[in-house]
Amino acid sequence: MFVLSLLQLSSKVVAKCLIGGRYRHLDITFEAPLSDTIFCEVTKIIHYRSSRVQMEPGLELNISIYDCNLHGVYSERFENLHLHKIQSLVLDLDAFFWFYYSEDMIETENGERFDIIVSFAPDFITDLRGIHHLKNLQMVSLHRSSFESPEQLKDLFGVPNLRILDVSYSNGFFENLLICHGSFQNLRFIECLGSDINETQLRELIGRHPALESVALLETSCENIKFSDLPVTTLNLATFPSTMDTLRYILSKRNYTDFESQVDKLIDRLAELLENRGFKEHEFLKIMMKVTQKCPPLGEERNQVTKCLIPYFKRFFPDQSMKNITKNLYPKSALFIERRWAAQTVLRYFPDK
Repeated sequence: MFVLSLLQLSSKVVAKCLIGGRYRHLDITFEAPLSDTIFCEVTKIIHYRSSRVQMEPGLELNISIYDCNLHGVYSERFENLHLHKIQSLVLDLDAFFWFYYSEDMIETENGERFDIIVSFAPDFITDLRGIHHLKNLQMVSLHRSSFESPEQLKDLFGVPNLRILDVSYSNGFFENLLICHGSFQNLRFIECLGSDINETQLRELIGRHPALESVALLETSCENIKFSDLPVTTLNLATFPSTMDTLRYILSKRNYTDFESQVDKLIDRLAELLENRGFKEHEFLKIMMKVTQKCPPLGEERNQVTKCLIPYFKRFFPDQSMKNITKNLYPKSALFIERRWAAQTVLRYFPDK
C-alpha cells in the first residue's frame, strides 16, 4: 500500500511539472505502466482547466491506451500530444472539433497524427467513406446511424482488423452492407440491438463471415427465432440456453443500453421458459447469483431473481415448503451452497413460501 501511494504521489508531481513545462530542456522517457499513471494524473488536472494545455517536449510518455471517454479529456485540449507515444486510442467522434480523413492518418484541428485508433464510435453517422484509412481499428460503434446506399459503407471492408461491430438502433446498415462485395476476415461479434436486421439478412451475413462467433439480437425481428442450425452463438430469447447466454452477456456490460430493464426482461423470459424447458441446474444457479450481485434489489419488497427461483424450486422440489427445502438440503451435494443461497433468497422476500 505504501509503494502504491508513493507511486501516485510521484505521478501527481511529475504531471504538474510536465504541464508546467519544467522538463522542456531535458530528454527523459517513461515507459508503461508509469506513463499511464502520469497521463491519468495529467488528464485529472486538465479536466478542471478551460485553456489548452502544452505537452512540452523534454519528457516522453509511452501511453498504453488513451480512451477519451474514460479519461474524460478530449485531444483538442492538448498541444503537442503527438510528441508522446500512444499504443492505442479509443476515439469518440464527438471528441474532435475538426475531424477528417486523409491519405494515411487521422488529424485533429492542430495536425496531430492518430493512425493508431483501435476503437471508433461515430454515433448518428450516415457515411463511412474514408474509414479504411484507420488500419488498426478493432471496434466500431455506429449507434443510431442511418445508411441509404452501399457506397456509404463499402470502405468499412478496408479495415482489416475489425473484430467487434456495434450497430445498435441503426437503420439500413445490413441491407446496404450485403449489397457490397467483400467480407470481414476477423470479425468476431456483432451487436444488433434495436436495428432493422431480419432473418434473411442475418443468415447471409453469417454465411459470408466464417470467423463470426456471436450475434446479439435483442429488440430485433430475430429476437424470438431459433437459430440452432447456425454455427454461431445467437444472443436472443428463443430458447433457455440462448436466453441464459444473453443474460451473461448483458451482465458483463454494465453500461448496456437500458441495463436494468433488459435484465428484467431476460429474467421474465427465463421464468417463463423454466416451466417446460430443460437446463443445467448449476449454470442457472450461478447466473442467478451473478444477477443479484450485479443488480441489487431496488428495495426490500422487490427482487426480480425470485421470479426464476420460485418456479425452479417447484420443479426440482415439488410440494415442499421453502423452510423444509432449506432444512433438508444435503450438505455434501456439489450444489449445496448455491441451493442454500437460492432458498434463503426466496425466504427473504417471501417468508411464507
